[in-house]
This record gives sequence, structure tokens and C-alpha cells, in this order.
Amino acid sequence: MSKISPVLAPNPIERPTLIERFVSLIPLPYPLAALIWSAFLPGSPGFYLATLTPLPAYLRTTFLNMLLFLYLFLIVRYMRLRIVAAEAPIASRLSRGGQDYHRAFGRVASKAPVILLTAGFGTLILAVYATAGLLFTEPLLVGNTVTVYLASLAFSSYLWVFATASLGLHKLGGPSLKLQSFVEDRMMGAKPMGNLALSLTAAYYGGLLLTLLLFSTFPSSSLALESLFIIFLLLGVVLFFLPLNSIHAKMQAEKRKLLREIGARYPHLDLDSSQPRDRATKEDLHTGLARLTDLQELEMLDRKAVSLPTWPFDIQVVSKFVTIVLSVTAVLLSRLITGFLHI
Repeated sequence: MSKISPVLAPNPIERPTLIERFVSLIPLPYPLAALIWSAFLPGSPGFYLATLTPLPAYLRTTFLNMLLFLYLFLIVRYMRLRIVAAEAPIASRLSRGGQDYHRAFGRVASKAPVILLTAGFGTLILAVYATAGLLFTEPLLVGNTVTVYLASLAFSSYLWVFATASLGLHKLGGPSLKLQSFVEDRMMGAKPMGNLALSLTAAYYGGLLLTLLLFSTFPSSSLALESLFIIFLLLGVVLFFLPLNSIHAKMQAEKRKLLREIGARYPHLDLDSSQPRDRATKEDLHTGLARLTDLQELEMLDRKAVSLPTWPFDIQVVSKFVTIVLSVTAVLLSRLITGFLHI
């Protein structure tokens, strides 16, 4: 009998998200399809041109609406593909390789949580639009409602991918992760995880920036909306550092272990000064020189171990990034307090 080859389970992180499936309804290369959808959805410039409807007075809002759609369509796919691309370097450091990686990131393309988030965000945005007087009467009311929920689907997909990827990175920092020798890599093989976290966080804040620009064009501000935006800003910082904390703890423990091991070797390299120099034999001189060489090598190893990072990224770059985020948060908080107190 011929041997039947086992059927490989599908890779869960390679499944497209709901918003990617929507964009792919246009049978063109994904970036071009995303551009067409974002340009011709109700509220975007192409929609008014295609329907021979006069462009509205708030052109800035119209173009920002198109740009936000395009960004969300593209960035959701970018984040998922970044997770796919990071599998090879990260899975090689895991006990069960790809199996552990898929378990950590397998919920990236889940449908039910995204649908629930879409319903909540869509209802909130419609309420903000209605308050700002940006919902129109029939027939544009139906089109704008559809557009709002489609934007909510894109935003929910983008938020879900970022959140599940952050939690996935946290799982990878558990017992499954095997750090590399610091002699081969000063970040002990954890740099691909830091790079993944940085790229996903940058993508996340790009979406928040465009969203803030869009809602800043509304004639009236919303305290609820600004409060929600501050929450998302701070959430980005939390979802960047908290998941990597497990990797940070493991790198710290490895650094302390290395320093203890190096420190324990120093007593064995003390030069024996009890032998008078005038009676030292040739063998004694060779032994002393060997010990001096070993001591120099150990000191170099010690300095290298002391300088080892305990986060899988360049801490100076991230410090500047966090400073900018907290500065923007402080400005928004001051606006929120001022609006609340009617100053």
C-alpha cells in the first residue's frame, strides 16, 4: 500500500483578515484595490466625482477620510505580513518552533472580536457625526452609515491585529524562548521580537495620527472622543512595553547569570606571587603569561557582559518615541480639562 502523506494544518497567521477580504473583492493587486475602494467610498472625493455630486465645502475632511481609509486598508495587511515574515527568525529560538509561534499569533485573523468592535466603534462614530452635523438626509445618510461601519471594520481590524500581536509577543517570552549566546549576538537573539514590536507600534500610531487629523476637522469637539483617543495613545505604550517585559526579564536574568559566572572565574586567575622572581623557572614564566592573557580576555568578556542590553531594541530611540507620545497625550489632556471646565 502506498503511504499517505500527512495533511499539514493551515498556517493561521497567513489567513487574511476580514478587511483584507473586503478589499480583495476587487480582483486587482491589493494596493491598487485599496486605493480604488478608499477613493470611491461615500465621503471620499471619487464618490462625488463618480456621482456628479458637487464636492462639499469641507474638502479637508473629504481627503483625510480617503487617506485614513487607504492607510487602514494597507496597514492591516502590512502588520499581518510583518508577523508572517518574522516567523523564521523568531521560531528558530522557540522550543517547538513554528508550532509555538502559531499558537502565539493564531488569533490575528479572528472574526468575532472584530465584528463586535466594529459594532461598538461604528455606533460611537455615528453619534459623533450626528452631533457635528455631518450626517446627511437620504440618500447620503445610508451611504455615510455604510462608510462609517466600514471604517470601523478597518479600524477594528487594525486594533485587533496590533493587540493580539502584542499579546503574542508576551507569550513568546515564556519558557519556550531560548536565548542565544551573547558572544554571537549582543541582544541574545531577541532583536527580531523587538523589531516586530517597534514596526507594529509605529503602524499603530500612524493610524491614530490620521484619525486625530480627521476628527480635528469637525466644527465641534467631543470630550468623549478626545478621552477615547487619549486611552488609545496610552494603550499603545502599554501594549509595546508590557508584552516585551517577559523577554526583558529573561534577558536580565541571563545577564546576571553571565556576570556571576565571569565573577566566579576571577579568583582562579590570581597570579601566584609567593614564588620569588629570581627563582622563577621558565615554566613559571609561561604559566604567568598564560594567566595574564586569560585575565585580559576575562576582563574584556566582563566589559562586554556589563554593556549587554536587557531590552530587545535600542532604548535611546524608544525613549524619544515614548517622550513624543506622552507629550501629545499631555496636550490632549489639557484640552480635555479645559473643555470640561469651560475655561
